[in-house]
Amino acid sequence: MTTAAPARARFAPRFSLRLLLIAFTAFAIGFPVWYRWPYQESQPAKLKGSVVTTWQRQWGGGRLKHGPESTYENGKLILRTTYRNGILHGPYEAWQRNGFREVGQYVEGKKSGQWRLLDPKGRLHRSAEWRDDRLDGLCLIVGAKGKQRELLFAQGRLIAADGQKVEDRLGDLAASGAIDDPLMADALTELTDIEFVETPLKDAVQFLAEKHEIPILIDPWHTDPLEPLTSQLQGMQLSWAIQILMAPIDHACDYRYGCLWITSAEDVKNWKDPTGVADINPPKGSPLARAWNEPIAVSPINQPLGEVIEQGLIARLDIAVDVSQIRPHNETDPHYPVTGRFDGFPFRHGLGFFLYKAHCRCELRGETLVILPPESP
Repeated sequence: MTTAAPARARFAPRFSLRLLLIAFTAFAIGFPVWYRWPYQESQPAKLKGSVVTTWQRQWGGGRLKHGPESTYENGKLILRTTYRNGILHGPYEAWQRNGFREVGQYVEGKKSGQWRLLDPKGRLHRSAEWRDDRLDGLCLIVGAKGKQRELLFAQGRLIAADGQKVEDRLGDLAASGAIDDPLMADALTELTDIEFVETPLKDAVQFLAEKHEIPILIDPWHTDPLEPLTSQLQGMQLSWAIQILMAPIDHACDYRYGCLWITSAEDVKNWKDPTGVADINPPKGSPLARAWNEPIAVSPINQPLGEVIEQGLIARLDIAVDVSQIRPHNETDPHYPVTGRFDGFPFRHGLGFFLYKAHCRCELRGETLVILPPESP
C-alpha cells in the first residue's frame, strides 16, 4: 500500500489595503523629500579651479542654488557663499590674492550687518555696518601702524570722517547714475593707499590718476595747484579717500567732462555747466547725435580754440560747426588758446572741456553747433 505524498503548500499573495496605504504614504512622503533634497555639483572654473554648488530641484522643472557654494582656484578655497532659493542669503567669506579675508553675511540678496576685512594675520583691517546693501553706520579702518580712521555713513552716503563733516559728492553722483563711464565707476570703488607730506595738489592728483589709471583734472580757475596736502590713508575706497583728502583745504571732487574734477568746495556747491554742452540734446538721427559720443584724440598746446575744434574735434565727424565768432581776424583779436590732452573721450566731453578752459560756450541752432565767445571779459 502506497501512501500519497503530502500536498506542497502554495503561497498565494493576498491583497492588503493596509499595505497599499503604507506604501503609498511612504512614496508620498519620500519622493518629494528626495526630489527637493539639495544636492551638490562641481563645475570647472578658470585658473585650474572649480565651483561646487548646492542645487535644489524645483517643481515643474529647473533648479535653484540653495545652500553653500564654494569656489576654488589652484586647489585653494577663495570664495564661500550661501544661497536660499537662488538668492544670496547667509554667511559670506572671500580670500583675496594679497592674503586678506572678507567676512560678512547677506540677507535676501543684500549685504547686512557687520562686514569685516582681516589681514593675513587675522587682524582687523576694516569693519563696517551694512543695511539693505548700503553702508549705514560706523566704518572703522585700521592702518598698517595701528592708526584708526572712523567714517560715518547714512544710507550709503559718507557724512563724516574722524568727526568732521564730509560732503559725499561722488557718492551722490554714483547713486544717481551721473558717472556714465563704467571704468570710472569701478575705479572709484578700488582700495587705495596714499601718504602725502606737504605734497603739492597737482602732484597728489597726478599720483592718484596714474595709480588708478583714470583721468583726474584740477580746475584751472578755482584751485591753487601748489596747495600742500598732508594725509595718510590706507586700505580706503578711492572715492572716500579723495573727498577726505580734499576736505582740509576746502576742496571737493566732482565729475565733469568725463573726468574726476578737483575744484573748490564752493564751486562744486554752485556748479552749473557754463559751456552750454550739458543743455544740448541733439535731435535723434541727426549727424550731431551720431557724433555726440564718438571718441576723439586731441592734444593741443596753446592752440586757438577754433583750430582745435576744426582740426581736432570735428576733423573726422560729419557735423556742422560754426566757429566764426571765435576766429581771430587780426592780431588784436582774442585767440582763446587752450592746452590739454583728451584721448578716447566722447566728443561732447572734449568739447565741454576745451570750451571751459577758454571761457567760451556753445548752442545748437538748427543742426549747426555754434561756438560763442565769453559773455563778459
